[in-house]
Amino acid sequence: MSTSINQTTVATIVQRRPLIKGRFYHSSTNEKIFEKIFLVTFKIVRDDLSYDHNDPDDNLEYDHEFFYQYLTTNYYVRCKFISHSAVLDLLNYEYDVNALYNEPPLTPSQKYILEQSLMVELYLRVSKETDEIIVGTVQD
Repeated sequence: MSTSINQTTVATIVQRRPLIKGRFYHSSTNEKIFEKIFLVTFKIVRDDLSYDHNDPDDNLEYDHEFFYQYLTTNYYVRCKFISHSAVLDLLNYEYDVNALYNEPPLTPSQKYILEQSLMVELYLRVSKETDEIIVGTVQD
């Protein structure tokens, strides 16, 4: 007597809450912005009025701002250039991010390169908290 086993492939979607906000430091390997370090902050764009007016990240003067979309979620991304002398201050003492270090503003080309270099980093950070598809096999 033969026994047949039926196998079915099943995909399960595990829903997670989207990442609301985050921050990290970023440095690009592109020669036009090479060796520049940026503080990158991002937060989800919301239609409701639950905006946090006490967010310390909102008090910074950013060098570049843009929007990033992951699936159906939009993020507002801001980049603050941090000079090497400021990095030393940050590592050794308390640091004022808005202190002037006489750095020229980013050119449009540098802003574009910065955005492109951040795409993978942003994807890796925001995708950790979103839907995950798990594919498995079920035997009948």
